[in-house]
Amino acid sequence: MWIKLDVDWMTNPKLLAVEPTDRLLWLASISWSMQHGTDGFVPGHMLYPLAGLVGSPMADPAAERLLKAELWDAATVDGVHGCIVHDYLEHQQSAEQIEAERRNAKERQRRARDKRTATATPMVEEGEPRHAVTHGVSHTTRRDETRREKEDQEICDKSPDIEPAPVADEVPAEGRPGEHRDGYFLEMSEGFAALWDGFPRRNGKLIGKAKAEQAWRRLKPADRRAALAALPNYAAARGDAHDLSACDPVRWLTGRQWEDWAEPEAPAVPAPRRRAGGHLAGVDAVRARLASPAAS
Repeated sequence: MWIKLDVDWMTNPKLLAVEPTDRLLWLASISWSMQHGTDGFVPGHMLYPLAGLVGSPMADPAAERLLKAELWDAATVDGVHGCIVHDYLEHQQSAEQIEAERRNAKERQRRARDKRTATATPMVEEGEPRHAVTHGVSHTTRRDETRREKEDQEICDKSPDIEPAPVADEVPAEGRPGEHRDGYFLEMSEGFAALWDGFPRRNGKLIGKAKAEQAWRRLKPADRRAALAALPNYAAARGDAHDLSACDPVRWLTGRQWEDWAEPEAPAVPAPRRRAGGHLAGVDAVRARLASPAAS
């Protein structure tokens, strides 16, 4: 959970007109309201604890200065007197919007789990005992696969210059049915470039490009195509250059978060601002070339 602040909040004339501890009290009121879902309202009995946390000697004079500077407004909610942060909902999400986003996220994750369960097949290696299989998934094998993937990732993290070897069935070979070198290298190089250019920035920047490319190379071809197909849906919901809720590409790939964005969601909040430059056009171009007969 986050609060949003303009980069010039420290030089805002209203904040410059109050004491330094008053500015901290104003910030504390925003954080407390976001944490408790009160949409900017701070009841009167909370002013004294918040003032003590920020080192303000007297809460009442501080509250008067904030009210006079129009940083707070006097308000009464459900018979409780207090203050409300001025224009809170113009900059922060409401409690209703946050709850709607949580419900949508849970529903996306449920659909993704159901889809994986419906399409999964038993995977029991030769020589291993066949344990009970539930919904077509061998839990013993899934644990082994997770353990092996974790060990491989730890090796890559300790040795960043060593790239993991591709899975055997991913290596392109001349004459192998259904595989072509052009499509393979298109996915590996141009596919990652399109993903990186189109990925939403967190606070205006991206980090971990080398590790993100390693994670991209570890994916199977079908997973890379699915990630590219889901990226526009994710970018539409997290496209604001200052949106701190956007995760980094490494976690998005290694955590298979693209599966949660296979389908577009009706936004629970007003659509975020899109970054200029049309970076998602690169994703569409790569997906179109992958779908062409020359790369399939």
